[in-house]
Amino acid sequence: MNYPGKKACLLALLFLFTTGLSIAQTPLITAQAGFPVGNRPSQQLAFGNGGYVLLEGYNYTSLSNALYRSSNGRSWSPITATGLSGTQLNNLAFGAGLFVLVGNSGVVQTSADGTTWTSRTSGTSSNLNRIYFINNLFYAIGTGRTLITSADGISWSPVVINTGNASDFVYVTHGRQWRFCFVCTQ
Repeated sequence: MNYPGKKACLLALLFLFTTGLSIAQTPLITAQAGFPVGNRPSQQLAFGNGGYVLLEGYNYTSLSNALYRSSNGRSWSPITATGLSGTQLNNLAFGAGLFVLVGNSGVVQTSADGTTWTSRTSGTSSNLNRIYFINNLFYAIGTGRTLITSADGISWSPVVINTGNASDFVYVTHGRQWRFCFVCTQ
């Protein structure tokens, strides 16, 4: 049967349904001022094992390597870490049940709780500037075209990529079907 306005009614229902879906799926994003790092930048924030860990940044005049913990992202307390490297730490990620820190001179450290840290062998002496956990693998990138990867954060392997005349990897992201995009300096 053909009812007048049937098509318009269906279109209106479709619009309301899809609008409701997009509203229901819109993430709530809040900004939190006052991370506990004073005038220093925070290098990285990672969430895992029920809490946040924040790495205080290097401010080009002094080395801190301070870590902070929060269960809610609002209240922060300093972590009294054991086994933490004295080398400049640059970035933090969480995956495979571990927090993983990377730093200068090829430093890689892991911790399940953000308090007790264990040094790992990275196989490089290059500065590691960023770490990502993508598709169940860690990727650490750094100076001198350094790219190392690990499934567990403990055992690391180098990856060789022909990058032309690029000197350092700066950022990495991925898309569908394992396609990666590297941002490099020349």
